[in-house]
Amino acid sequence: MRRADVAADHYRLVVAKMKLKLRKHWTTGETAFKRFNTAFSRDADKLNGFKKALNNNSFQALQDLLQEDETTMEGNLRWIKTILTPTC
Repeated sequence: MRRADVAADHYRLVVAKMKLKLRKHWTTGETAFKRFNTAFSRDADKLNGFKKALNNNSFQALQDLLQEDETTMEGNLRWIKTILTPTC
Protein backbone atom coordinates (compact mmCIF):
# COMPACT_ATOMS: atom_id res chain seq x y z
CA MET A 1 0.00 0.00 0.00
CA ARG A 2 1.30 3.40 -0.96
CA ARG A 3 1.10 6.33 1.41
CA ALA A 4 0.48 9.99 0.51
CA ASP A 5 3.39 12.36 0.73
CA VAL A 6 2.14 14.99 3.16
CA ALA A 7 5.47 16.69 3.76
CA ALA A 8 5.05 18.93 0.71
CA ASP A 9 1.67 20.26 1.85
CA HIS A 10 2.54 20.49 5.52
CA TYR A 11 3.20 24.24 5.47
CA ARG A 12 -0.30 24.89 4.11
CA LEU A 13 -1.99 22.81 6.75
CA VAL A 14 -0.31 24.29 9.79
CA VAL A 15 -2.01 27.48 10.89
CA ALA A 16 -0.68 29.54 13.75
CA LYS A 17 -2.54 32.28 15.52
CA MET A 18 -0.57 35.11 17.04
CA LYS A 19 -1.73 37.95 19.19
CA LEU A 20 0.23 41.12 19.02
CA LYS A 21 0.07 43.61 21.79
CA LEU A 22 1.28 47.00 20.73
CA ARG A 23 2.68 49.32 23.32
CA LYS A 24 2.02 52.98 23.30
CA HIS A 25 5.14 54.96 22.67
CA TRP A 26 4.71 58.27 24.42
CA THR A 27 7.07 60.99 23.42
CA THR A 28 8.07 63.99 25.44
CA GLY A 29 9.50 67.25 24.37
CA GLU A 30 8.64 69.23 21.28
CA THR A 31 6.54 66.52 19.65
CA ALA A 32 4.31 66.01 22.69
CA PHE A 33 0.84 67.54 22.84
CA LYS A 34 0.96 71.10 24.08
CA ARG A 35 -1.88 72.61 26.04
CA PHE A 36 -2.77 76.20 25.33
CA ASN A 37 -3.93 78.69 27.91
CA THR A 38 -7.49 79.55 26.91
CA ALA A 39 -8.40 81.37 30.12
CA PHE A 40 -7.18 84.69 28.68
CA SER A 41 -9.94 84.57 26.04
CA ARG A 42 -12.41 85.84 28.63
CA ASP A 43 -10.59 89.17 28.77
CA ALA A 44 -11.68 91.32 25.79
CA ASP A 45 -8.40 93.29 25.54
CA LYS A 46 -6.27 90.17 25.48
CA LEU A 47 -8.61 88.51 22.98
CA ASN A 48 -8.38 91.50 20.62
CA GLY A 49 -4.60 91.50 20.96
CA PHE A 50 -4.53 87.80 20.12
CA LYS A 51 -6.66 88.37 17.02
CA LYS A 52 -4.38 91.20 15.85
CA ALA A 53 -1.25 89.12 16.38
CA LEU A 54 -2.80 86.17 14.58
CA ASN A 55 -3.82 88.30 11.59
CA ASN A 56 -0.39 89.96 11.36
CA ASN A 57 1.51 86.68 11.62
CA SER A 58 -0.81 84.90 9.21
CA PHE A 59 -0.56 87.65 6.62
CA GLN A 60 3.25 87.73 6.78
CA ALA A 61 3.54 83.95 6.63
CA LEU A 62 1.07 83.79 3.74
CA GLN A 63 3.21 86.23 1.78
CA ASP A 64 6.28 84.10 2.51
CA LEU A 65 4.42 80.97 1.44
CA LEU A 66 3.32 82.52 -1.85
CA GLN A 67 6.88 83.59 -2.65
CA GLU A 68 8.16 80.01 -2.40
CA ASP A 69 8.29 78.08 -5.66
CA GLU A 70 7.53 74.62 -4.31
CA THR A 71 5.06 73.87 -1.53
CA THR A 72 4.36 70.49 0.03
CA MET A 73 1.81 69.28 2.54
CA GLU A 74 4.51 68.89 5.19
CA GLY A 75 5.68 72.42 4.52
CA ASN A 76 2.15 73.77 4.86
CA LEU A 77 1.66 71.91 8.14
CA ARG A 78 4.97 73.25 9.45
CA TRP A 79 3.87 76.73 8.38
CA ILE A 80 0.59 76.44 10.30
CA LYS A 81 2.40 75.23 13.42
CA THR A 82 4.90 78.10 13.30
CA ILE A 83 2.08 80.62 13.10
CA LEU A 84 -0.39 79.28 15.65
CA THR A 85 1.92 77.97 18.37
CA PRO A 86 3.75 81.22 19.25
CA THR A 87 0.56 83.25 18.91
CA CYS A 88 -1.37 81.04 21.32
